[in-house]
Amino acid sequence: MAGGTTDPLSRWVEQRRAWRGRFAATERRAILFLEGMADQDLRVLTDPAAIVTLARAYDAANVHFLSRAAYLAELYRWMRFAPSHPDWDRDGLNAACMTLGAIEARAAQSCSARRCSGGSSAWGSRKRWCRRAPPSARQRR
Repeated sequence: MAGGTTDPLSRWVEQRRAWRGRFAATERRAILFLEGMADQDLRVLTDPAAIVTLARAYDAANVHFLSRAAYLAELYRWMRFAPSHPDWDRDGLNAACMTLGAIEARAAQSCSARRCSGGSSAWGSRKRWCRRAPPSARQRR
C-alpha cells in the first residue's frame, strides 16, 4: 500500500516476469490474433528486419541508461538477487521473476556490486558507476 491505498498495479505483481530466451516460431493463427488486437498502444512486429532494428534500439537505450551512475545505483537498490532479501516477495523484482538461476543471480549480484563500487564495467572502463554501493554490498567485502 502506498499512502494508505492499494496500488492499482499490485494485482499484477505475481505475474511479473522477464523473458530472456529466444522466442519460438509463432503459429500464423496466433499472429493474426495479435494483429487483431493492435491499436495505437500495441504494435505487432513480424518482419525480421523490423525486429532486428527494434532490438538494436532497445540495446542502445539500455547501454545509455546503464551508463548513468544514478540509474544503475537505483536499479541495484531495487533488485533482489537472493531469497534472503527482506523484500524478496515485494514486487517481482527478484531473481526468480527475472528467470535467473542461482548461479546467474549470484553473478549478477557480484557484478552489480562491483560496478556500483567503482570496479570494471562490462565495457572495460574503470569509471565509477554508482556514487556508493548499497550497504549490503559494502559489508560483504
